[in-house]
Amino acid sequence: MKNRKLVRLKNWNYSNFGYYFITFVTKYRIPWFGKLKNGIMVLSDYGKIANELWMEIPNHISDVVLDEFIIMPEHIHGILFIPSESLSQVDVKRNLEKIPVAIGSFKSAVSRKIRLLGQTDFQWQKSYHDRIIRDEFALSNIRNYIINNPIRHYFRGKIPWGKSRWEQACLFPTGLHPTILIDSYKIRMAA
Repeated sequence: MKNRKLVRLKNWNYSNFGYYFITFVTKYRIPWFGKLKNGIMVLSDYGKIANELWMEIPNHISDVVLDEFIIMPEHIHGILFIPSESLSQVDVKRNLEKIPVAIGSFKSAVSRKIRLLGQTDFQWQKSYHDRIIRDEFALSNIRNYIINNPIRHYFRGKIPWGKSRWEQACLFPTGLHPTILIDSYKIRMAA
């Protein structure tokens, strides 16, 4: 059996105080969770299950607080916050740390519930991507990234005046909610 490559930060206790940006994806990027309609995410029944179970994470894992999150057609972005050091700094087994337990439990629960509805083909990609958020600036940027994720997907390939990084930064300024961006885009296109 092939050894699995660890993608977590070595020597980091994932029960440490802090914010964690998590992304996980369905296998083959199949859009099980719904679709984007004019920059707004419309959840399917499976997406509603994922949403419901995400909201339940704090009820099952102590000292894990939900922050911003978005369920996209084939992936989920979320920020989890651990408000206090909950395990000692000595070598803690990875499978006991809060973040891996929360994500593993969530993915298992979603899979189980979707399969109970008869969709036996549903699967996740193995593991997940995480980023330890180090400061308020990064936290603010990641929150905005999550909030604006549906509208960014909507505009992909639709920006008539170009797609340079500078133009994208002007189109998606920090702090604007997707509905404001849609209205702004319509005004620009009407002018």
